[in-house]
Amino acid sequence: MNNFETLEKNVDAFNNAIGAGFWDVILADPMTYIGYIFAFVAAIAFLTFLRGFLSGVPSVFTMDWHEEHQEHYRVYATWGVMMLVYLFILWQIVRSIIGGLTGVFW
Repeated sequence: MNNFETLEKNVDAFNNAIGAGFWDVILADPMTYIGYIFAFVAAIAFLTFLRGFLSGVPSVFTMDWHEEHQEHYRVYATWGVMMLVYLFILWQIVRSIIGGLTGVFW
């Protein structure tokens, strides 16, 4: 057996151990990682809201822009707020279903 075969065997063993450990960690507490996904999407929704809100604020004080430009900012702000609302509702549904299945909340 040469060094490359030994290295290949060690790399395969390492990948198998990490692969098994990864799924063990995910399946041990899935709500943590589901929460991370929801937090990431909520951050995107909040940034969408900020894009619309903060872009429209200067025109409120100066009133030197056309009214048609305000529609874009209002749409982004509304999208951000509605994404946050729907994400919160979806989070409560997922949390209740998983809690009901595991018997944590009932």
